[in-house]
Amino acid sequence: MTIGSTGCGDTTAPTASITAPTTSTVSGTVPVTATGADNVGVTSMTLKIDGATVATSASGSVSYSWNTSGLAGGSSHTITATSSDACGNVSATASKTVTIATSTFTDPTVNGSFEAGVPPTGWTESGTYEQISGTGTAIDNVSVSPHAGTKMAWMAGYDNATDVLKQNLTIPNVAGSVNLGYWRQVHTTDGTGTAYDFLYVEVWNSAGTSKLGTLQTLSNRNAGATWIHNTGLLLDTWKGQTSRSASRRRTTCRTRPTSSSTTSRSPIPSSPASRAGRFATELGIA
Repeated sequence: MTIGSTGCGDTTAPTASITAPTTSTVSGTVPVTATGADNVGVTSMTLKIDGATVATSASGSVSYSWNTSGLAGGSSHTITATSSDACGNVSATASKTVTIATSTFTDPTVNGSFEAGVPPTGWTESGTYEQISGTGTAIDNVSVSPHAGTKMAWMAGYDNATDVLKQNLTIPNVAGSVNLGYWRQVHTTDGTGTAYDFLYVEVWNSAGTSKLGTLQTLSNRNAGATWIHNTGLLLDTWKGQTSRSASRRRTTCRTRPTSSSTTSRSPIPSSPASRAGRFATELGIA
């Protein structure tokens, strides 16, 4: 009786190499590719980033689209690739270390504090929006001064109001998160028990024909006599896109409307609308 051998005669290990990225500093969405070679043929490849498998293939090439937008600028990350053949021979590990680019961030908001121009430069408005210079008197007879500088946006404060402040801008495509932040103060004579009037902080397409998302909704229930800094409204979904940030305030029909003031220092928020006061705002992106 003859006992045959099922083992492979090929003992030559394949090779692996990382073909992209070719630079040592990366940002945004990065194509990662690797190839393998063998004297007989490569049957599988594995691609890893920081030790975690991100892609495999049953051929001599493998690829992955790596989104680095959530990674800290200046952080280092290691890409590795291996290949194997039909006889189980495995290549040495190919390795490349890359660094996430550190971008200089510039707030794209134009005239977020409403200081320049009358009406304010960079903004498009509708409804009964007012640009207040100095102190204004809210619907509850409280004196309101700008949070910073000399001017503020003053929205609604009457029944059935729909006031809008909007601006087109390009959300920076940088490492880490991009957030909208703004200062607001809401005054009302409707009390804070039931929500009647609303402020919507929204993102629209640049043409203004389609709402892409609502970042925050406030109402007369958020009324108070001090400036509040709203932060952490994530814009990451729209990085690199030109979109329209809008402050929209709506009041319903009642005897006493709500108003709000706004001064800004982050992407563009909307100002709350209530039936018993006014809203003021200051906006910007960070």
